[in-house]
Amino acid sequence: MDDEFSLVLTNKHALLFILVISAIIVIDSTIIKFSIYTYKELPIHTNVGLFTGLSAVLSTIAIVLLRSIKKFHSKSNYNLVIHDRANIVVQVGQYAVIGLLAFTIIQMVFLNTYDALLIQSILFTSFVTSVLFLFLLVLLLAGWFISSKNYMIMAYVISFSIIYAYLIVSMIYVVLQFSYHALWIEAHTIHFSLVNLVGSGLSLSFGIILDILSLVSFVLVWVATVGLLRQYRNKIGKFRFWIITSIPLIYFLFPFETYFASYFQEVLSESPIFFSIIYIIFFSATKQVGGVLFSIVFLTAASKIRQQNLRNYLIIAAIGIAILFSSTEINSLLYATYPPYGLLTIMLMPLGSYFLFIGLFASARFVSRDKGLRKEFYQTAERQLAFLKTIGKVQMEKELEISLKSILKRPTIAIEIKDYYQDENDVREVVQDVIQELRLKETKHKQDNHTDTN
Repeated sequence: MDDEFSLVLTNKHALLFILVISAIIVIDSTIIKFSIYTYKELPIHTNVGLFTGLSAVLSTIAIVLLRSIKKFHSKSNYNLVIHDRANIVVQVGQYAVIGLLAFTIIQMVFLNTYDALLIQSILFTSFVTSVLFLFLLVLLLAGWFISSKNYMIMAYVISFSIIYAYLIVSMIYVVLQFSYHALWIEAHTIHFSLVNLVGSGLSLSFGIILDILSLVSFVLVWVATVGLLRQYRNKIGKFRFWIITSIPLIYFLFPFETYFASYFQEVLSESPIFFSIIYIIFFSATKQVGGVLFSIVFLTAASKIRQQNLRNYLIIAAIGIAILFSSTEINSLLYATYPPYGLLTIMLMPLGSYFLFIGLFASARFVSRDKGLRKEFYQTAERQLAFLKTIGKVQMEKELEISLKSILKRPTIAIEIKDYYQDENDVREVVQDVIQELRLKETKHKQDNHTDTN
């Protein structure tokens, strides 16, 4: 069964999944925007059919990805307890979302209505699972930064912390908004939902906060991404490099111009429908385009690595960061339309946050335990690989600390030794001394080999 619904992940597969998921999310969020500005929409039964088809595609992708990571993890001969526990959590969360979504569709098909509590259950399950993995990710990255003082890691720490806050605020916003809706959402046009929207005053309280959080988190990850891809300036030229990397940022920032200038207000007033259609077509994928750019850091690193297990986890991290940034959008969900557009945008959020967390954590563990990989990374100028070297080195130090603490807990260790190493700083000093000694021995070994060769 696992073989039927799993595949060997490659960069091409990852990019295909990212593009398909991004396209479906864009469709999911664009349909309501199109109805708002044009007053035109598909018939109700067509909307339900489209929503069902898109749901089936996303559910299939989620199942394939979950089974694929489970399959190659079992073949990696790599005992990672946290992976097994995290895998159970994400499977429960993601399959619960898929099951609740299927039940919602059944209600629409046979009853011409759906329970608003189901939508809130999907929201709660998706967001809580995502918040859990983001919390673990922030803790992991923060620990790496404290030990390494690497500012790329710091940018990721702040950005994912902000996304963590964004998800919590978003969940509160949607729950409050749904408190104004009926318990059962009857079959009616999208335009009917828009006209009869209540509780819209909440947008004044939450809208600006969510925009600020979204803006800051995006910019920080963009900074880290550009920093890690900076070596490509020499390969493709500085001008071309900055054009390619700046387009997603400018594209993302453009819709925020209403806060500062509203340059297109005159055009909008003269040709509202035409301008709105053009605006929707060109600016409905800002986060998705950014997600694709952010995934390139991990995809390009994976393409340069021969070690299969590490490459797999980097590809997983690439898929995760793309899904995470594509999914952090709740505007369409607030309208409680029939069918519930906006739901597909958030349904893969547990998978995205899990993939990003486990991809980065497992990558660091592989590098920390593979001397050949660390040696290879020390000899490269590729910034993505230097980043892996940094997190691998820090992870190795942390594992040495854990091992030393475990040894000190043994009853055979003298009491005076245990008392001496009670202080956390003492343990870290010993670890640093061990690492320094290993480096000196490695350097001396290289010098001896060089002398013998001469």
